Amino acid sequence: MLLEIVGVPVELRLDLDRPTHSLVTSNFQAFRRLKRGKPKVVIAAEGVDDSYKVTWESGHDEAVDSARDELIHSIETYLVMGLQFARPELVFLHSAALEFEGQAFLISGASGNGKSTLAWALTHHGCAYLSDELAPVDLSSPKRPEVVPYPHSLNQKRCPGQPYQLPEQTPFTGWTYHVPANQLPAGICYESRVVRDIFLVEQTPGDPAIAPLSTAEGAFRLYPNLLNGLAHEAAGLKASRVLSQDTNLFLLMSAELTSTCQIVLETLKK
Repeated sequence: MLLEIVGVPVELRLDLDRPTHSLVTSNFQAFRRLKRGKPKVVIAAEGVDDSYKVTWESGHDEAVDSARDELIHSIETYLVMGLQFARPELVFLHSAALEFEGQAFLISGASGNGKSTLAWALTHHGCAYLSDELAPVDLSSPKRPEVVPYPHSLNQKRCPGQPYQLPEQTPFTGWTYHVPANQLPAGICYESRVVRDIFLVEQTPGDPAIAPLSTAEGAFRLYPNLLNGLAHEAAGLKASRVLSQDTNLFLLMSAELTSTCQIVLETLKK
């Protein structure tokens, strides 16, 4: 597979059994396919006995994993490393990225706080999809920071249920559901978008709530969510500061999905 990912030609060389090959290709099916061109990043994945081996051919790293979720994670880990060399201006955030009325917003936070589930729910309310789990942000944009589309499958650890039921026959690895990007209700945004708002999400057992954050507190809370901070000036501290200065940051206490979507949409419309 020769794909264009964040503007970079990427080749995925897959020597896998049919179900695993289908799962991996489904994860990347929304990226633009290239008919020709010299790849700047090459990732190879193959089956080895009961495990998988992933190799980043621009370097010498490899990983052997026995689970399909770990296989996809390894492919994307080395892919991000390769993209970092190809596009050093990009900051990769542990975030979902969505578009609403022409501008992007990010949902960021530590694993287990429901970023992907909330992103999936918001696609039912007119928010187009840019990315899940990994948001490439271009801080070199002459405008404000822009998020670049990275529309791999949207991953769910559990089925959210009505009214946000997952599509039938959503690929499931035994650990995670992988919703193909072309099945998301509001579609895919294929253009870079200025980031207006960032929601730093935490789960709460009570009612959902939202509160604005100061620049300093926002930068402090955002910094742990930089995936490649060490590759940037001041170990990513400058990137965190720029993002907190140029966007609106909120602490989002997430609870019941429909109610949480409601307060996010109300904030976006202000």
